[in-house]
Amino acid sequence: MSDVGIHVHMIFVAKEGTTDYNPDFLPYARDCASRTEYFHEVDAADDLIAAFQRIGELSSKLRLTK
Repeated sequence: MSDVGIHVHMIFVAKEGTTDYNPDFLPYARDCASRTEYFHEVDAADDLIAAFQRIGELSSKLRLTK
């Protein structure tokens, strides 16, 4: 996808203070992002807001295509 200019951001949601997720999935989740800085790990609402703000900063030219 990155070859045609599509940037993939991955938001990995984990429950705060626990490991209630499959830790084996984490490397795959990281690999889904187009770049290292496009991977966002969140465990609270504030982290999610910050992740979306960061995605906005990194993606200054957004466009929707059909």
